[in-house]
Amino acid sequence: MMSYGTRQKLGVLLALLGKPALIVLDETFNGLDPASRLLLKRHLRARVDAGRVGILLATHALDIAEHWADRVALLHEGGIAHTWNRGELLALRAERDGGLEAALAQRLAESTAAREAVADCARRE
Repeated sequence: MMSYGTRQKLGVLLALLGKPALIVLDETFNGLDPASRLLLKRHLRARVDAGRVGILLATHALDIAEHWADRVALLHEGGIAHTWNRGELLALRAERDGGLEAALAQRLAESTAAREAVADCARRE
């Protein structure tokens, strides 16, 4: 039986076959060894920079999103709660107080507070 990391590598290799215009990856970096993670990130970045492909990456690995993505979207309760572009991601990386992780936590707190305020108003009516 193949290890989880080997299965992940096989899945990525299959996704990269041919010349797809869009590659959809879901938690792809989980289970990969550090050398394979770095190799894959560099390969994907090179393909994007060459204009050959778009990549949609679903991940909980905020370091990957913060350092390798051109745009990041926070999905919360079935919708896009906030987005950050490349410039905003670069600014977050320069901050010393948590970067993307802190920004995500703040947006989630704001979203939760707004939802609770709406619920409070509904209860009062």
